[in-house]
Amino acid sequence: MAYDFSTLTKYDLDLKELQKDVLQKEFDFMYFDEWLNGWMNVFKNAEIDTSTQILNLEKNGIPPFEVFVKEISFGKANFKFNFIVEGAKNYINNSKVSPNKMSGKDFFSKVMWTEEEIESTHEINDPVYLVTFPTGNKMYLLIDGNKRVSQLLKGGINEITYFDISPINIIEQQILLFTIEKAIYAFLIESYTFQQHLKRGKYTHKDIFKSSNIFNAFKTLNEK
Repeated sequence: MAYDFSTLTKYDLDLKELQKDVLQKEFDFMYFDEWLNGWMNVFKNAEIDTSTQILNLEKNGIPPFEVFVKEISFGKANFKFNFIVEGAKNYINNSKVSPNKMSGKDFFSKVMWTEEEIESTHEINDPVYLVTFPTGNKMYLLIDGNKRVSQLLKGGINEITYFDISPINIIEQQILLFTIEKAIYAFLIESYTFQQHLKRGKYTHKDIFKSSNIFNAFKTLNEK
């Protein structure tokens, strides 16, 4: 069970199709099968927890969140991440994180974003919000600021000011609310990170496996 904030509806997630898709993209990792089985346990239990979260949400009423919804596909299984923009802004305000700058060229090559024709109601030079989201040939996802970026780049600005929210804070700071979202997001990050470690050859396969979140942050969900 998962939830789409853009339509305020719940939907079924095909975990078998997700597993099939990941197996088709298997990388050279000695513990791949054990690692994926652990994550499948996590996903199954995260779904159960999410079903309870959805019931509570429907019972208590849906808060008027500003949400950025990003859909991804695992083969024929579609999944939607609901990034809570208010949560991202609260985290930035409370942590007093300093903004960074990225050239327009790097922004085009590294960031998934959507060009918008409508002018932004925000101050044009306000920093935009990026999250790590390694899919395809991109590394980041723009969750707030598509209109500002569109205006800036059309106006010839060659540098974008942004806040970069780390994966751990995406999970811990109520930027993703549902357990299944947090689990799948953590899996995407870990899959990318493991492949980078394996390419560099600095750590053993066993050490990489032991560092997995199926034994750490999501340990309590890694049960059959």
